[in-house]
Amino acid sequence: MTITNKTVRDAQANLQEDLDLGAKTEGKFRESIATGKNVRLPSGQWLSPEAQIMFDKSIVARDIGAPALEEIRIKNLSFHYYWGNRLAGAGARYAQLKSMGYTNATLDDVEPMAVEIEKGQSEIRYGDLILMKISVEKWMAREKAKMERALALQRRTKTYFDKTPNPDVNSDESPVMVDAQNQSVGDAKYLRHYQPTAAELDAKMGADPVGGK
Repeated sequence: MTITNKTVRDAQANLQEDLDLGAKTEGKFRESIATGKNVRLPSGQWLSPEAQIMFDKSIVARDIGAPALEEIRIKNLSFHYYWGNRLAGAGARYAQLKSMGYTNATLDDVEPMAVEIEKGQSEIRYGDLILMKISVEKWMAREKAKMERALALQRRTKTYFDKTPNPDVNSDESPVMVDAQNQSVGDAKYLRHYQPTAAELDAKMGADPVGGK
């Protein structure tokens, strides 16, 4: 979330109370957290309801963990396993996974740990999910392709044309991409993303009367 002048003004308008963290604060945050109110410390710092949770010593951190109903113990390590939806789109997702090379996992491949899992000879199901498998080699190839594609998209943001390509269909000119990170501008300064100044932000969003900016 981007903090803007409007965000600060809304927080100030939503002020519930001033709190002294030096005093006992057990239970003092409960109402403001439940109602989504911001509070202000004597230092002038604003606390969101989520930040107040961290300061309230009466709240004990406890994770909410769901039972591992889909847990399996892998026997055959030559496959990668995936719980696929067999009913979504009238079975379209299940058919899509099969077309990608996935097949049904069996009890020879894994040992389901939850009693709720239906353990058949030809398929292992849990609700509308079915356990499928694909060879580790195919899975690794797909994961690598995804990572290489992500890296290629990142590189595209770091390059530019050294000059505008000729749009003429009869032109033999080929556009040349240049890596922006290896090019310098002016006094050996590397190209950087444009970052607006505080004055430019104030001109577009209005000055912050409270913060004096």
